[in-house]
Amino acid sequence: MSSEPKPDVFISYNQADEEIAKRVGEYLENEKIGERNIRVFFAPWDIKPADNFIDKIDEGLAKAKFFALVLSPEALKAEWPTAERAASLLSDPSGRMGRVIPILAKPCKVPPLLAIRNRIDLREKPKFKTEMKRMLCTVREEPLPRGETPGTKIVSESGPSTLLMENKASLPDKIDESIHTNLFPVTKLPPVIWSAPTIFWEKRGVYAKLGNEISPFILREKHLYTFSNLSEGTNRLRLAVDTHEIKSINVKEWFSHQDKSRWLIDLLSSETRRFTKGIGLFFDSTGKQFYGDKGIITNEKFSWTAHVRTGKRGLIIPYTKKNEETGKEITYFFRHRAVGLRFQILGNELFLQIDPGWEFSIDGSMLIKGKRRGVLNTRLQSRLKNDVEFDEMRFWAWILSDGVKITMGTGDSSIEIDAKPLSFKTSYGVYGDHKPLPDVIEEPPPLVEEDDDSEVLITDEELDEDVEETRYHDV
Repeated sequence: MSSEPKPDVFISYNQADEEIAKRVGEYLENEKIGERNIRVFFAPWDIKPADNFIDKIDEGLAKAKFFALVLSPEALKAEWPTAERAASLLSDPSGRMGRVIPILAKPCKVPPLLAIRNRIDLREKPKFKTEMKRMLCTVREEPLPRGETPGTKIVSESGPSTLLMENKASLPDKIDESIHTNLFPVTKLPPVIWSAPTIFWEKRGVYAKLGNEISPFILREKHLYTFSNLSEGTNRLRLAVDTHEIKSINVKEWFSHQDKSRWLIDLLSSETRRFTKGIGLFFDSTGKQFYGDKGIITNEKFSWTAHVRTGKRGLIIPYTKKNEETGKEITYFFRHRAVGLRFQILGNELFLQIDPGWEFSIDGSMLIKGKRRGVLNTRLQSRLKNDVEFDEMRFWAWILSDGVKITMGTGDSSIEIDAKPLSFKTSYGVYGDHKPLPDVIEEPPPLVEEDDDSEVLITDEELDEDVEETRYHDV
């Protein structure tokens, strides 16, 4: 290489990743810096038979301006990529010069000195061109592409509000972008709420008189309110009210009322707990998160398409370690996927807010509480990125739905929610920050056996009791 031009990029890789390393090299050498093509040092191209390959690698490392480190579990264990990685880091240990470019070829634990540097992510083939354009800008020492700028003026209403356009580096990229929320539109709601006076002040009194198998309801100001038709003679809630003063209220009247809008949310929350009980989910002692309990799941893992690939996802994940004395694997705790479900009124529209979360148990049923739960949850959440949270939210929407909509209740009292989140379009975003979503979502499998009716039911009021060692539904 002494008589050859200096390479712009030295590609370090393990043989297991040679295909993707070659694609990187081919892409770069087909691009130009000024009037010439980019020069790449790639061992299969630059080390001829009979060459002293150690001298060639030394020379490539010494003369290259940038170092592309292809990372994978195999590369991190292999000696030659480790040596090349160490040599490249000596040239730019802090990352200030931007000479070392980590390329993530497969999921792996990135070494600390590389973890502080922005990476090129080639784990998914559809992202290759977008990610390589980012790398090309680095090699050319150019800013990332931002599209055309409208000039020195305030962005119009369709763009970022009141953002001055004088400093181009501060602008978002001018690209078409879809923004997704964690709100799911309610497409159908019972038209009326039924009301009647009652002598009961607490829900437990109603349950004590009528049993648990009654329609969801709330008690407010000496009245019982429900979506269930109180004028029907077969409605068991009639035994708890004055049937001479039954009234029906247009549900829309409660939307804009300061107090009654909260009543509506509370009534919908009762419907939510009935719904989750029906599909086999439990909730924690606060009643804020629903989770899957060991023993009620029909399928331990589900096939689900998050983006372009279908993978397996389970509601309960065991954590195991080897017993030093016996050598056997033991499970020391379980991680449960959990979800918070809350209705929100925005203007005259109603939405279901889906917040994914986690619960932990020692045996798949008995939840871990207190400080230990806090430590486990913090450790987990600190490793999760926005796209993982987004996928978790979509996964729960899929589990709760039939693939198209989430349906709570039956007959006239049904509540239907779109299984796709509220989204909107914008002309600005982050270049390359995109993941394709599948066009068709298959119907999810059932969580419980249809004849499963053995679970314990408790009432809303019992949420205040010590239930850390109890798994339960609400009615």
